[in-house]
Amino acid sequence: MFRPFVEDAGVRLMGARVVPTSLVSHGRQPADAAAALVTPGVLHGARTLLLQDAQGQIVEPAMGYPGVAPELAWLHATGRVECCAVTDGQAMEGLRWLAQLEGIVPALESAHAVFLAGGLAKELGADKQIVICIAAAGDKDIDRIAPLEH
Repeated sequence: MFRPFVEDAGVRLMGARVVPTSLVSHGRQPADAAAALVTPGVLHGARTLLLQDAQGQIVEPAMGYPGVAPELAWLHATGRVECCAVTDGQAMEGLRWLAQLEGIVPALESAHAVFLAGGLAKELGADKQIVICIAAAGDKDIDRIAPLEH
């Protein structure tokens, strides 16, 4: 997604970092909780950033994927991409917003980016463009989304 824009300094690259609810429920701020646990590690033979504890154990095994692609880890390390913490509750706000305004139900993982884009849109104003990668439809997540609505 980022490759066509990496060399264009006029394009701001951002990624939504999922913060597991279990971390926020212990009283930590979402950004602090994620930053403390996102550390370099090896997954499937590739060195990348992982959501892991000090012993190298994945913090939230129920997450779809505990790491990021090595290219994204490199872009983050070089400062080319900004990673912002987004909780599941905030992702649900993004999901509702996109569903109500556009009739699109994104996958829960993509809803984190939708929430991030919503805040960015308010900051940038109506004359700017935002591109979001919606990786999948939300129908696959209905069983995960429904309990979050109550």
